[in-house]
Amino acid sequence: MAENFSAGDTEIIKFMLECLDNKGYLSESVESVAAYFHADPLHIEELLGRLQELDPAGVCARNLEECLRLQLKRRQMDTPVLLSLSL
Repeated sequence: MAENFSAGDTEIIKFMLECLDNKGYLSESVESVAAYFHADPLHIEELLGRLQELDPAGVCARNLEECLRLQLKRRQMDTPVLLSLSL
């Protein structure tokens, strides 16, 4: 992820990375991160999406379902049939 983020975005990204639990899940909600930084939740979602592009696939997911969806997407296996299966 070699991008030029603003100082504010870098701060938010560092915060979210520090909020990962021992399984790599984001332990804070997007809304709470947005409130903490007085930011738009949609912007936090965008930053989270960038973090979710990191390796390993599924890191920074908010739960198991999202983790598996990210892994399917990374392998280009995110077909409607597979995505419709519930855990």
